[in-house]
Amino acid sequence: MRLPFLFILLMQVVVSHLSAQRTASQFHSFDGESFSSGSTRDFVDTLLPLSFVPGNEGGLGCFTGYYNSPDSGYVSGNNQYGDVEKAQFFSLAQMGYRKGAVIQSVIMRFAYKTIQVAEENIFAKIWSCDSGYIHPKELLAASNPVSIGAVSTDGATTLFTFAEPVTVTDSFFVSVQLPLLNGDTVVLQSTDDDCVATPGYSWEQWNDGTWHALINSWVLNIDLAVFPVADVELLSGINEPAKDFSFFLYPSPANDFVRIEMSNHITDSDIRALEIRNAAGLVVKSVNADEKNFRLDHQISTKELPNGLYLLSLLAENGEYAKPLMVFH
Repeated sequence: MRLPFLFILLMQVVVSHLSAQRTASQFHSFDGESFSSGSTRDFVDTLLPLSFVPGNEGGLGCFTGYYNSPDSGYVSGNNQYGDVEKAQFFSLAQMGYRKGAVIQSVIMRFAYKTIQVAEENIFAKIWSCDSGYIHPKELLAASNPVSIGAVSTDGATTLFTFAEPVTVTDSFFVSVQLPLLNGDTVVLQSTDDDCVATPGYSWEQWNDGTWHALINSWVLNIDLAVFPVADVELLSGINEPAKDFSFFLYPSPANDFVRIEMSNHITDSDIRALEIRNAAGLVVKSVNADEKNFRLDHQISTKELPNGLYLLSLLAENGEYAKPLMVFH
């Protein structure tokens, strides 16, 4: 948690211009739907706020949906105020990673869209932070264009790629540039109000180019369904092998358990044992892969492990496969 950031943010709430305050109305929920764990990449690589991780997988299990506003469109999308972008703040250190990461792509989940004029393109953007970690400062990169027609609103993710990987430091913002033609609309999914791990991380750019936290302008404390996919290094110095898709772990951070998902590179019958090592390299937990419970759901209890960073290894016939694991209760 960044105390300077939160202090200044709270001060902004107190002194915010009342004339700029907006009013949100009904929250349209997707029946408790949360982020699917069926991603093609490990959660260690997808920077996923705890608000979007299901409660039974160690997250907050927030309801997802979207807010509209009386006669003004949508909080997390186009509206009559002419908002240009919606953005989510990320802190690598807060999420347990070393400073510095390389963003390969961004995935987003949208709740709604309309096409009135043409299939306009939208973009994901990566922004640096100002020196006070308060608002976006400098545009680092814009994604390849994605047509509104290709935007999914049925619960699946929409992928944004970049011409080249984007290097970021500790803190940064990821935004979506909204459609600019009259009548075209996209709306990001968001969490319900006050279901966030850290307040004030969702932002918007107004049509005058200024940036504002949604907790100020809408008095809503929500996270937006914007997830960068990045190559990162955990604070323990344990690196995830590059392009190693032998298996995937979720959730990460883990609370009571971690689940292992095999890929087509390794089969269940190949696995002989599993080991979890701490940052010092000591084995703190081992499991025989022939145990009935493991064979049933590939789930390992982490209740007894202290908070920290670990390395989970699968011992197979043709070698050892390892992934970093973060435990946080």
